[in-house]
Amino acid sequence: MTATVSTLMPKPTDVPKPADDPDATANVSGGVATGAPVPVASQDLPPMGKPDPSGVGMDIASLYDVFGDDSESCFAILDIDNANTVRYDATGDRVTIGLESEFALENDVFYCWLLMAWNREENGWSAAWDVDDAVISAARARREGDTLLLESVFVDGGSFDMDGAVDGFVTVKSFEGLFGVPLLGEDPAPTQGDKGSGLGCSAGFSPLVALFLLPLFVRRRT
Repeated sequence: MTATVSTLMPKPTDVPKPADDPDATANVSGGVATGAPVPVASQDLPPMGKPDPSGVGMDIASLYDVFGDDSESCFAILDIDNANTVRYDATGDRVTIGLESEFALENDVFYCWLLMAWNREENGWSAAWDVDDAVISAARARREGDTLLLESVFVDGGSFDMDGAVDGFVTVKSFEGLFGVPLLGEDPAPTQGDKGSGLGCSAGFSPLVALFLLPLFVRRRT
């Protein structure tokens, strides 16, 4: 696997990487890539290993919906793959990228791969998927081996279309991130606005703020 690594990664990380990365499957519908993918510059990527990295929009409600309501209210990105800008010749007014990932659980941390894309209007990384439309193999409490399918929708001329023009082409700047979220600890008990300690993210960081791909492939992350 070839991954683009941010030069801003601090060491050591507060959320450890898993020993074995979960599997992920991605596919594109509604368009065909034109030309070769252009790698995203490392300085444009979020820092890896840093709790609640700056420049990444992920609201707390979505975090709980993805990882389960027994998760902490913080996250870290532990690895980045397929960080590219790709121009698609759209067959309609949108291109959809689906990413299905397994969940992995190690040392009270849940891991899964999520697709994040550059929002031109917000000038930052954000989710183009709607967690309400997620296809999840289990209920709210996640377990290792469960799977998650999220479809990111990129509309021609929309905020995630890098050229901003309604021209039959959709240019997507995105990356697949391995997200790690600690499980909720038993002590202290969670209160409103506080999801507890668990393994925890660094108390020195502020809470979360609200804020390429080729045809179907499967790969083992190593």
